[in-house]
Amino acid sequence: MTKEFIEMWEREDGELGNGWIDAYYENPKWWDQFKLVNGVPVTINPDRGLICQNYCSGARAAFYREFGPDFKSNFAASVVWCGVRPYEGTPLIHVNPEDDDFGIGAWYLSIISTMLIGFVGRSPDKLRIIDTVPVDHISGLKRRIEIRSTGDEFSVWISKTDIRDDAMMKVGRTYKIPAGLIGATKHGAALDINQDYNRPANVPILLPPYRIYKMEGNIHEENIERNPRGVGLDGKLGSI
Repeated sequence: MTKEFIEMWEREDGELGNGWIDAYYENPKWWDQFKLVNGVPVTINPDRGLICQNYCSGARAAFYREFGPDFKSNFAASVVWCGVRPYEGTPLIHVNPEDDDFGIGAWYLSIISTMLIGFVGRSPDKLRIIDTVPVDHISGLKRRIEIRSTGDEFSVWISKTDIRDDAMMKVGRTYKIPAGLIGATKHGAALDINQDYNRPANVPILLPPYRIYKMEGNIHEENIERNPRGVGLDGKLGSI
């Protein structure tokens, strides 16, 4: 059984590689394109159109890969969010590119200091928010955002201080996974920069490491060991 995967993006600038699928190549109208730049996946030409439309991306992007049956349930996926307002980044779990919900995510919306929880949508107009939860945040403080899944339910967690702090805080409730996403074993991450009017290119929002790992017990409760291998949350001890 595969228990953990860590992506450090330690390769040359260019395509994402390592089995990652850039949603841009499946529908360039609905997604911006990713490239690796200086060891970070960034969007190289952000769309300047309106958000939540079906004719443009609205400056959003996503990537994912197949993780197989070991990551169908009882796992967590996390990203290191740059913490800079107004940019948004999230893990993306249970991706089904053919379903209107597409995948599960959680974004920090800085203009209202709130975490948005929901489904990114196959097209931008299919974005579906199921909960909004106020979360205090200091702009520029890097934080780990994690989504946990039991296969039929998911919960959202965020590091209490910064990425070197093991302590995680549950955000909101435990939520049901939509039928169209249950059983999906593709997972990844997403970002958008649509809260920045200028829509700049190459903004480092999703910092390494990307991590997905198996969990046991009641994973939607706080009193569990979330870092069993002692892997540094800055990723320095991790490997792919």
